[in-house]
Amino acid sequence: MTDQRQRKDPARQGPLNPRAEPGKVVVENPPEAPMHMTVEEADISGIRLLDAADAARKARDLPADD
Repeated sequence: MTDQRQRKDPARQGPLNPRAEPGKVVVENPPEAPMHMTVEEADISGIRLLDAADAARKARDLPADD
């Protein structure tokens, strides 16, 4: 897909930006309709989700401060 076609595609949102919280991954304002990504944006989203899941798991499993 060319850059010009990407800019005209209203369903194209770019990669996801998840954040980690203890025991969960949060993605703010995901679109209700299907979204379109380039293959590179999908790769980035997948990596970001894996990183956030790892951080959320580690935060959940931290021992409580006494």
